[in-house]
Amino acid sequence: MEKDIIGVLNEIGGTPFGRFFIPGHKGRPYPEGGENIGAFEKALDGIYPFDVTEIDDTDNLNYPSGVLRRAEQTAAEAFQTEYTIFSVNGSSAGVISSVMTAVKANQKLLLPSNSHISCYYGALHSNCEVKRLYIKDFMGGVSAREIKEAIDGENNIAACVITSPTFFGNCADWDEIVPILHSKGIKVIADESHGTHIRFSDKYPKSALECGADLVIHSGHKTIEGLTQTSMLHINSKDIDPDDVRFCMRTITSTSPSYVLTGSLYRAVKGLKNLPEKLERIYELRESLTEDLSGMEHFSVLNYPRQDPFKFAVECRCDRNMAVKLLTEEYEIIPEMIWGPVLVFMFGQGTTPEDIARIREAFLVMDSILSEKTPLTVRKMPHSHFEMKISQAALTHNEKVKLQDSPGRISADFIGTYPPGAPVIVPGEIITREIADFIASAENVTGLCENNTKIRVVRE
Repeated sequence: MEKDIIGVLNEIGGTPFGRFFIPGHKGRPYPEGGENIGAFEKALDGIYPFDVTEIDDTDNLNYPSGVLRRAEQTAAEAFQTEYTIFSVNGSSAGVISSVMTAVKANQKLLLPSNSHISCYYGALHSNCEVKRLYIKDFMGGVSAREIKEAIDGENNIAACVITSPTFFGNCADWDEIVPILHSKGIKVIADESHGTHIRFSDKYPKSALECGADLVIHSGHKTIEGLTQTSMLHINSKDIDPDDVRFCMRTITSTSPSYVLTGSLYRAVKGLKNLPEKLERIYELRESLTEDLSGMEHFSVLNYPRQDPFKFAVECRCDRNMAVKLLTEEYEIIPEMIWGPVLVFMFGQGTTPEDIARIREAFLVMDSILSEKTPLTVRKMPHSHFEMKISQAALTHNEKVKLQDSPGRISADFIGTYPPGAPVIVPGEIITREIADFIASAENVTGLCENNTKIRVVRE
């Protein structure tokens, strides 16, 4: 019987041979440990023996032909797709590689405005143009109608990235969207990194893989049990050459990919056989939670037509900051995201009935003690337009100016909020006064310089 990557790592980690190869710790615990080290250091000491490099038995993730290739084949079989590539640079690497593969320098990439920043990184690397589609419902995602209107009259769009589920839990209507895009010869890239689990239950919305998306990105850690930074890129079309995709992946991936991460991803893939039962449990727990909280006066549970049960979004009609304070300090609950009046909680394979009960108790108590207050609103993303390609603006000479002085200038950076990671403005777009004001008043801004006071712009 052939060994798998976990068997190889177990064998290496349990063998006291002389390690005259990278990494420098040589598989031994940190020498300055001792009895007073904390939980993290103790756990880390246990990982060192399995942190190895590319030797005969371990294969090479950038050019896999042994245990890692077999691990990828196991994943492809589990997800019922043509070909799967493992990533240890997160789902961002999968998105970037997909864009680089599907869109070339003389073509366009269609991006709804809720698309993750990694989509724009892909456009930078492929030197393509971007058509931004400012969608009506940022939280719910792009509609089939919006996609159809965006591509009417366009002849040079090579691919479109669709984000599903959204951060707030709505899944794309793949049955409508995929045929619309394919009818124009447009490749469908599904950023389904929050929906790795969806394929494995009939009670959940349809997955992009089932509906024929060409390239599908699945996180290994967001909802299943891989370590953070693990992901999978599925090639779901016979018209796409896996070697082309892997070439693109190699150009943005470390030449020393982590075996701790690949091992954890493979373990998560093997654990998918138990996923349907867990999905059923989460579905029932969420249904019960939604029903129990349906009568709240100061909070509303958000539910979408194609709701992902792993997402639980609650809108506040009270003091949101006080609600967050009570959640974290009194109930030790940390939400995945705070977006205006909306709090987003994310379930996963590891979620237990006790976790759900804690959320139930917290909201029922908060609803009884918090008072009505004019709620925050979800602000609409301001529009801009491109003056040059992303790659041209990002890779040319730039200078930093104060944010309030930036209107009229061409951005040389990606500015947004995280989460959910969709940029407000990207390199090559004109900064308007509305955009500058939006950024100045936004929460959790990413991309600005010098204590969030300056922005990089194309040098005049």
